Amino acid sequence: MFLKLLLPCVTALTFAGDWSTFRGPDSSGLVKEDLPYSWDVASGKNIRWKVTVPGLSHSSPIVVGDRIYLTTAVNTNPEDFDPAHGGIGLSKPEGDYTWKLLCLDRKSGKTIWEQTAHRGKPATARHIKSSQNNVTPASDGKYVLAIFDSEGLFCFDADGKQLWKVDLGKLTAGFHQDKTQAWGHASSPVIYKNLAIVQVDRHENSYIAAYNLKDGSRAWKVDRDELPSWSTPALYRGKRTELVTNGVNYIRAYNPANGKELWRFKNYALVKTPTPVVFGEHVLVSGGYPQGQPIKALPLGRDGELSDSDVIWSTEQGGPYTVTPVAVDGRVYSCTDHGILSAYDQKTGKRLFRERLGGGFSGSLVAVPGKVFASSQEGDVYVIEPGDQYKLLAKMEMGETIMSTPAIAHGTLFLRTRGHLYAIGK
Repeated sequence: MFLKLLLPCVTALTFAGDWSTFRGPDSSGLVKEDLPYSWDVASGKNIRWKVTVPGLSHSSPIVVGDRIYLTTAVNTNPEDFDPAHGGIGLSKPEGDYTWKLLCLDRKSGKTIWEQTAHRGKPATARHIKSSQNNVTPASDGKYVLAIFDSEGLFCFDADGKQLWKVDLGKLTAGFHQDKTQAWGHASSPVIYKNLAIVQVDRHENSYIAAYNLKDGSRAWKVDRDELPSWSTPALYRGKRTELVTNGVNYIRAYNPANGKELWRFKNYALVKTPTPVVFGEHVLVSGGYPQGQPIKALPLGRDGELSDSDVIWSTEQGGPYTVTPVAVDGRVYSCTDHGILSAYDQKTGKRLFRERLGGGFSGSLVAVPGKVFASSQEGDVYVIEPGDQYKLLAKMEMGETIMSTPAIAHGTLFLRTRGHLYAIGK
């Protein structure tokens, strides 16, 4: 029953097995696919193809039918990039950038088309660990959405033709005590029926808004009393549909059709990044500074202001800071930025184990039944078997930095490294 709730929502143009947005179906990070638990880059074992991707970008690939959509930002100068940087250091924009949307053939990796969205100097700086293109695209098969930081929200058709563009304003999410800082936007667009929904939490004038896919006209906009955050909204499709957002001040749920706030839960912590994770009638919320905030399970389908008494369960300290957890096979898996993996009982929140993987982690966890995938910044991919005890099935060395979250579609794991995209399958 649990897996049934998390299967992809099929529209007229997307197909079962697609991974058409950040973290796949309704941002769950979970699909029912058969993947290998090991592969080898050197020998090519279980590597279907590998292609070079230009530029520096932390966005993830999405898959719709036989097409992969991927974004990137290519600089004329060498990039200043330090994935191990743990402070608030900035990389000032130097040189001209070209922001691109790429369309690849899913079976071969060959480029079908590429489209340039914008050329020029970035409107803001970025964190030295970040890039000028962190946002994962979204598609319903007919329209392809991409946010290229402060350059705006772009919409293309399946042939690469730009249909419209919306100015989202200057996306200045950064250190909360310094409004001049911008670390790079990371909240990805969400498609609900005929609407493109974006969450823009920044130093001032934060908001969430929906735009009509056909022409980019604004359907609704709601102001948010929020500080900078980097989280992507998640959709809950139960007795009613809810759009759940993570924020510094509150966890909020909205009616995605009109933007009406349905409920909120005060959960103050700075620098919120993980996406809410919906499972069954509950949603997991996590992240925030100081690091190690607890994971909380909240009920869905409520109205008004929730209190601590409404929390279904809460873990002890030690939750994730950046990495979004995943719920699979009756357990919740979470990984800290410093590589500490924890497993919790999905019904009670009881911790089952805690294990140090090693390295640093930025990309979120994804899973299929029987396997959890965790990719480190050092380029190691860990495959863990779900269970009450820690069991490492395999550890693969990709040989390049990994900052993005993998995609899983049609029996294939699509993994983006610093300079390449891999298709991994049996």
